[in-house]
This record gives sequence, structure tokens and C-alpha cells, in this order.
Amino acid sequence: MVAVGQLNGRYLVRRFPVHAIVTAGLGLLTVAGLGMPALASGLLIGNANALAMNRTRNAAGVASALLGATSFLIGALVSPSPA
Repeated sequence: MVAVGQLNGRYLVRRFPVHAIVTAGLGLLTVAGLGMPALASGLLIGNANALAMNRTRNAAGVASALLGATSFLIGALVSPSPA
């Protein structure tokens, strides 16, 4: 925050209107906000499943089925229902 604040104060406000800086900042924030869940899911889901399967080596099939069923159940619960 300090580095971007310095960049803003020294360079950006002298060259661009403030509303353009705010608009660009909100755009970058939106892109970052939308990108984070995708990146986090890619890093989290596969590794979490691998960790769960590693802990249940003797019952890997049951663990896999439980993970799959839970995933579908959560998807069904959070999806919008027809009116």
C-alpha cells in the first residue's frame, strides 16, 4: 500500500485525472477479486483431495465417493432453484 501510495502521489495524479485513477483502480480490484477464487480453487481443491485420500489409504474408494458426493451435495444446495 505504501509503494502504490507513493506511486500515486508522485506520478499518477500529475498525469491523469483522479476519476480515471479511481476507475482504473476499481477495474484492477475487480479483476483481482474475480481471479483469486479461481486461483485459490485450483491450488486448494486438488491438494485437499490428495491430502484426504492420503489419510485414508485403506479406504480410498470410500473417501473418493464421499468427496464426490459432498461436492455434488454442496453444489445442489447453493444453486438457485426455479421459481
